[in-house]
Amino acid sequence: MPSGVNIPPGGSGLITIHALRKDGFSGPINLSAQNLPKGFSMSRAVIPEDKDKICLTFSAPADASPGAVTPRITGAAQVNGRIIKHNVVPAEDQMQAFLYRHLVTTKELVVMVTDPAPVTVSVTPPPGGTLKIPSNGQANFIIEGMFKIKGKAWLKLSLNDPPEGITMNKAGISSKSKSKKRRIIIKADENVKPGMNGNLILTGIGRKGRQKYMFTLPAVPFEIVDKTAENNKEKKTGKKGNK
Repeated sequence: MPSGVNIPPGGSGLITIHALRKDGFSGPINLSAQNLPKGFSMSRAVIPEDKDKICLTFSAPADASPGAVTPRITGAAQVNGRIIKHNVVPAEDQMQAFLYRHLVTTKELVVMVTDPAPVTVSVTPPPGGTLKIPSNGQANFIIEGMFKIKGKAWLKLSLNDPPEGITMNKAGISSKSKSKKRRIIIKADENVKPGMNGNLILTGIGRKGRQKYMFTLPAVPFEIVDKTAENNKEKKTGKKGNK
């Protein structure tokens, strides 16, 4: 959900996938997308073991034309030695009687490509595609802002609903900055245990005068690793990694 998301050319949009587990099944669920036009992509996504949801993003190419795209998402999991697949059912989160919330299914998932946005932000994927964050440590990746408006403007970035114990540094970009690249530093405190994994979602707010606009960055897959093991690995390879 939601069952529809708006994406500007070269931008991304956020959706949440919920898993309704049955019969005690608690294993990971791999998600994949079908019926995506050339240049469109869905972030890598696995609903982790014992979890019932994951946030992910769809991204459109910079030359995408305005219009609707109707992708289909499939979930696959191994159950008793067999691979079981189910199509994800699009739904909207609705409130009833100002108190109860429930999911209302819809016919299809619609990704709507809008007119170009005044600013887009790209992400340089971490090595291997997954950000390895040591427990009680930190890791980083690079983003770059692209302004398509004249005059002074700025944007501010933050983590969207991160897991408890995971934080990021303050990050912003001005259209007048010489470099539009920024290093995003993600920290995990000592209570975040190795093995945790999922997606990190960064969202941003941009301003130009009184004009305000919001945007979403492509999801960054992450995994919490043992700090000692990661240090030993770096010593063997002679590299400092991304800490």
